[in-house]
Amino acid sequence: MAELRSVVPEPTEQSRPYWQSAGEHTLSLLRCGGCGRWIHYVKRQCPYCASSELSWTPCSGRGTLYSYSVLYRASSPTFKEKTPYVLAVIELEEGVKTMSHLVDCELARIRVGMDVEAVFEELDEKRAVPYFRPAPRI
Repeated sequence: MAELRSVVPEPTEQSRPYWQSAGEHTLSLLRCGGCGRWIHYVKRQCPYCASSELSWTPCSGRGTLYSYSVLYRASSPTFKEKTPYVLAVIELEEGVKTMSHLVDCELARIRVGMDVEAVFEELDEKRAVPYFRPAPRI
């Protein structure tokens, strides 16, 4: 599988803490101060209890592969030379799902339910993009 080089993210005011955390090689999500639930993607209030007490909180960065698709045709010119690559839905230990790329895994070894962990691709000194790779068995 080709090595994946990311497009440079353009953070919004609401997503800036997520990207700052990623730049420090930490995966952070919103957590509700009202009900304690984890929230992803960025929202202004909790979809479960309507609280606006949301804070960016580091999460485990571990989860399982929920679903995936192998892309043989690039979704944008940036990824044209990177095919095939794996677009994945990851269910994090915190109970939320996120979409990312699965890296460092042979296509024949990919299995729904496999354990994965976050890894970060450095874009420059301050920016990194989170991907996921198979987690080592403990």
